[in-house]
Amino acid sequence: MNGPLHQGGAASLMAIVTLMLAVLFAALAIDTARLGWEAKRLQKIADLAAMEAIASAGLCSGVTALEQSAFEAAAQASAVRHGYGGDLAAEGGVVTGVLATVGGKRNFTPAAITAANALQVTARNTVPSSLVAGGWLGGTTFLQRRAVAHDEILGGFWAGSFFASVDSDDSLVLNALLGGLLGGSVNLSALSYEGLMDAQVTLGALASAAGPGGVGLSAGTVESFLQAEMTAGEFLQVMAQALPDGHLASASLNELVSVTTNLNSIAIGELLSVTADNPESAAEANLNLFDLVSAAAQISNEGNTVSIPVTLALPLVSGEITISLYIEEGPRYAFGPPGVDVGGDWITQVRTSSARLQVDMPLGGDLSILGVTVSIDGALSLYAELAPAAAWLETVQCANAATLAHLVHVGVQSGYSQLGIGRFDDITDPSSGVSDSPALDVDVDGGLVSLTADLSASSQAMGGQGGYLAFVVNHANPLPQTDTAGTPLGDALNSATGSLAASLEVTLSGGGLTGLLLSSVGLTEPLIASGLEEALAPLLTGLDELLLDPLFRALGMHLGGVDIRLDSIKRGETRLAG
Repeated sequence: MNGPLHQGGAASLMAIVTLMLAVLFAALAIDTARLGWEAKRLQKIADLAAMEAIASAGLCSGVTALEQSAFEAAAQASAVRHGYGGDLAAEGGVVTGVLATVGGKRNFTPAAITAANALQVTARNTVPSSLVAGGWLGGTTFLQRRAVAHDEILGGFWAGSFFASVDSDDSLVLNALLGGLLGGSVNLSALSYEGLMDAQVTLGALASAAGPGGVGLSAGTVESFLQAEMTAGEFLQVMAQALPDGHLASASLNELVSVTTNLNSIAIGELLSVTADNPESAAEANLNLFDLVSAAAQISNEGNTVSIPVTLALPLVSGEITISLYIEEGPRYAFGPPGVDVGGDWITQVRTSSARLQVDMPLGGDLSILGVTVSIDGALSLYAELAPAAAWLETVQCANAATLAHLVHVGVQSGYSQLGIGRFDDITDPSSGVSDSPALDVDVDGGLVSLTADLSASSQAMGGQGGYLAFVVNHANPLPQTDTAGTPLGDALNSATGSLAASLEVTLSGGGLTGLLLSSVGLTEPLIASGLEEALAPLLTGLDELLLDPLFRALGMHLGGVDIRLDSIKRGETRLAG
């Protein structure tokens, strides 16, 4: 029964089955494309809603405060405008949170609106699983797409102590300090230093100067520059290369480059901390040239004790003063967003250096006490222990219709500092003690009596205070701006050295006939001790202005307070994460 009639029937049946399969596959292809198109439509809606909500209701958008309802309204308006039929607020589709980069990947974590730097929008829809084959397949398909947009408000700032101006006496200390740190002889004028302190360069210009078209130490992007390591000399070369042709500070930088020896390498990312999600957004951050020079010189000497000779005209100082400086940790600049991360730590933080320094001064000369010549010979030593101060970017409220100025809050914590008479047992060991200053040899009336004078004074401790500084930035008060938390450095040093002078005690010791011999010239040990205390007081009080003030400012260190300089505020681009 396999005749032509039966064979024709089988062929017809196969043709029908083939046709049905073709129709089914066509239907599936159509439905797949339709579902894919719907998914893309929802993604576009979510993308635009997230970006437009951040732009219109986020940080620095003109609002006076972040509000969940404002985000929801802005996102819904955008979504409806682009064809969305749902209710984002009712669906829980608008969520604030923190966007952070972890292990090279950006992760969104829901967070309270007070800590938020990003917005997540979820657009969703339920559609038939198949329009063509609905009767066969039936059911519906739930589709949703998410987008995360973020809008960083970025700030850049330093912590330390800063010069208002530089005179010729300051330049003596600055030359000695930089010469000691860089390893050569520096001879810049006060005008040259003021030129460095007045000059600024952007992080982007430094990155370009370090790139293939410049010094050739990185790829030329901000990110590659922050990942680079270089010596202090190379970093100074990058700074000189980054300046415009003919800039007044170029000659000063080139002189510093010429005297710099091979020191420890500098990890640029440790000196310049960028916590912005996209490092390239820091390209326009302004940096002060002198601060960069000082920071680089300090970081390249971390863990080293540097001996710095300097000659100054101070009462009873008979020769070259030696400053011993031990840098435990150098300073750090920061540029990034305000607020805390998901772990509760401040995102953008700076610090000053942590250091110990000792000043050894040779003493010698003649005094007249009640008309009797009293000669002294020996040395006086001072020590200073300086813990780092810290600061962090708390909040940035951008200008809006209600407040025609940017309001920036920077939290601060001053470091604990101590200044006293004496010498470190081991300047490299923070746990080591302090010994008395060396005793002075005292001769009365051409050698009639020889005495030994021990010097002591109450050490001055200060700092460890917390608080915050508020900066108002507008056309009348442009950046950079500097403010002080705690006592200004000049006042703090004046108070500390004045207290040392007021508490100075001289203890004399001598032979058994000392009293009798002294009485023959009308003197007593208390009278001599008092005369020495009175003679040494101007030396202690003069140290603050001639030596300690320029030294501390050059190192960016403080005594009981901290200066904050706000250099930059920038609104980052509104962008999608991922």
